[in-house]
Amino acid sequence: MKTGDASDSSVATKVIAIDNGGGLLKAGLVDSEHEEGALLYPEIVIPNAVARARRGGKAGKNKVLVGKEIMACPEYTMTRPSHKGIVIDWETQKILWDGVLHGGRRHLPGLLSKGSDLSDVTVIVSQPLFCPVMVTRVGMQVLFEDFGFARAVFVDSPLCLQFSESITSQFGEDEWKNPCGLIVDAGFSGCRAVPVYNTYPLERCAQRMDVGGRVMTNYLKEAIAYNKVDLDDAPLLVEHIRENMCYSAQDFVAEVEASRTCPGETTRRYILPDHSSTSSHLGRVVDPRLGEDVSSKDFIDMNHERMVACEALWQPGSIGILQAGLAEMAARAVMKAPVATRSAVAKKVILGGGLFLIPGVLERFKAELQSNLPVEIASEVKFFAEEDGRYDLSVWRGLHTLGSSEEDLAHLGLFNRDTWLAAAKKASPNGHPTASAGFHKLTRPRAEIARQCAIMSSPFAFLREYFTDLMPDPSTCIGRCNTASDVRESEKFTDIYSYRSFCHKACAADESEVRDMRGCEEFCLKLCFRDNIVEDTNTNVNYVVLERSPGSPENSAKCMEVCTAGCGFRFSKGGKEDNAWR
Repeated sequence: MKTGDASDSSVATKVIAIDNGGGLLKAGLVDSEHEEGALLYPEIVIPNAVARARRGGKAGKNKVLVGKEIMACPEYTMTRPSHKGIVIDWETQKILWDGVLHGGRRHLPGLLSKGSDLSDVTVIVSQPLFCPVMVTRVGMQVLFEDFGFARAVFVDSPLCLQFSESITSQFGEDEWKNPCGLIVDAGFSGCRAVPVYNTYPLERCAQRMDVGGRVMTNYLKEAIAYNKVDLDDAPLLVEHIRENMCYSAQDFVAEVEASRTCPGETTRRYILPDHSSTSSHLGRVVDPRLGEDVSSKDFIDMNHERMVACEALWQPGSIGILQAGLAEMAARAVMKAPVATRSAVAKKVILGGGLFLIPGVLERFKAELQSNLPVEIASEVKFFAEEDGRYDLSVWRGLHTLGSSEEDLAHLGLFNRDTWLAAAKKASPNGHPTASAGFHKLTRPRAEIARQCAIMSSPFAFLREYFTDLMPDPSTCIGRCNTASDVRESEKFTDIYSYRSFCHKACAADESEVRDMRGCEEFCLKLCFRDNIVEDTNTNVNYVVLERSPGSPENSAKCMEVCTAGCGFRFSKGGKEDNAWR
């Protein structure tokens, strides 16, 4: 049961916004009465990781380090709770959230007093796009059962980013009237570009690139180790080096050649920390041409490595990742949007993520995106980003805006703790709340408790229940494709996908293209009888089956048979008896 009425709003008096990023965790209390137009900053920004020292005896090695405590340790083993932005280690994540909420550490005071009751607190947490449902369920269980929040909700990062007041304040009348847009989030775990319509992402058009801050840091660490210093024991120090020394070249080949010709102009020196009691535990960048005495200090000189690490953003293939670069990925997202909306999508490109803080990245992205788009669309592109240049805070500021309005919270699908626990207890076969049972009952209130108990008794309960709910209605066109004998009995073309895919395509064809059975027959002819492209690629045959003709004459004939069956289902006909018109 999703809440949003007045009775619930009187219970929860505080709202906490947590941007649970893969690299940094940003958290702060939501101030619903803040001055309009004022720039907002989170109270707590720490690495989303914990560490343990490699030295110091048994007691030192067992102590968990959080936040600034990690940087004060010369050698440590660090653990991140997330992979590609998705939380996979909830015990580690709970340690970090507990430190953010209650403090208890010298360098981490916490948002609330230690031991404070959270029964009147609402929390809103960011998560990556396409986050698995089971991860969200476990997250809800942690927030309600382990921390005891009154209300909670997880929100996709692209939805948060476009609500940042610092960005929306730049919109003119045309932007407010335009329901379309493109969200580009370049962060630690990777980069994503997704078109939106009325603030909701068009998930089928979304694009992702696996190169992010984490990949760039690992690449830089290897380059530094190859040249001089091994920093495997200090990954956060390598991140600090990347953030303060690297930049993106506008013309990579020319600038690399210039760095070799005149190394003194581009070389910078990073003086490593000595980890003394008076040290800041972070290094500093100096210009070697200034002649500072470094004879008693450890340092790293970097020349072309400063721009090579960032070039992976534009050419992932240079480090072995066969994906499109950042600008090309964004251009593909625009071109995958419906044809009529592409121009409107390009007119409102919203940028966010920590990678845009790197010097030169924003400028090169703007230039390359326009060069990758058709001329008529590129001329209309408009960019919007944080006015103060803090692109890494866009998601948190969007969370703050959403959390400051009770109406917005209700529209997001806010969950109430008492309702969650009651539904979870009823749906669980042993009478104890579980993540899957609670979330299922709240999102599907029509499901019978007896059926829930029978399903939850299986070790594969979640998968069975999830995929059962995804099955289409048998009375619909796609449902009839799944059940009709002349379609169901067709043998599989690959190990994964069957000919039913082509029956589904006939059901989902655009009405402007398929107005009657004759038009549907022409659609199937175009779909099924093309050149055999299977022989032209050795990478992914399954992609060929889903998106193109099956190729060989025998396969095309079977494709035509099931596709025209789908045409019959679409116009309230179907089956072998009703498809004689073919």
